[in-house]
Amino acid sequence: MKRGSRWVAGLVTAAVTLGVGSVGPAGAVDGVGVTPNPVFVGADQSVATVTVSWSGAVPQQLMFIGVCKKSIGDLTFLVDEDCSSVAETNPNGTADGAGSAQQELFRGQDPTGERWGCYAPGDTPPPGVEKFTTCFVRVTDTSVLNSEVDVEVPFTFEGSSRVDPGVGESPGGPAPPPPTLDNGAARAAGAVVTAPTGDPAPGESIQVAGAAGVAGVSITG
Repeated sequence: MKRGSRWVAGLVTAAVTLGVGSVGPAGAVDGVGVTPNPVFVGADQSVATVTVSWSGAVPQQLMFIGVCKKSIGDLTFLVDEDCSSVAETNPNGTADGAGSAQQELFRGQDPTGERWGCYAPGDTPPPGVEKFTTCFVRVTDTSVLNSEVDVEVPFTFEGSSRVDPGVGESPGGPAPPPPTLDNGAARAAGAVVTAPTGDPAPGESIQVAGAAGVAGVSITG
């Protein structure tokens, strides 16, 4: 029931943003706007910065601005599942509950690697990534989970089509394995080699300590 009542509030706020002339519910963030909207992007552009403005927030409370794939009016909407966990801005609140902030919008797959993204109509997402051509800027105050007064503005990207490479591994790939040295090389470097009693088995690690430049090296005998 609460989600259903919030859905009506969200529609009223959207009407304010689009200039229809309605008035938001008492105590709710209202007058929310995103500029520019639509967001025009170049062929290779993967992010864009917009200005998000609001009024009606609780004075002096931290604001939470985020990017979501689903409308808060959807009865299945959940912040932690339907909004990006990294595309968020937290400006300080103001004395009169009104303000504005810059918000970066990602074009393509969610930067955390979630299997959805915000795209221009002609864009091609990676395999297995759900394409949304309308996403939402959600605004609330006090806590990111505050669903009592949160409001939203839908936004779209417009521009030349782009093939999204998606979110891959970090540059450079996985860290390389630690180097190995033979016993002679370790001693030449000034290492103190300690080995188990008797000859080590093939591939058994010998710990090295106190060698300049070879600290933490594993030596196989």
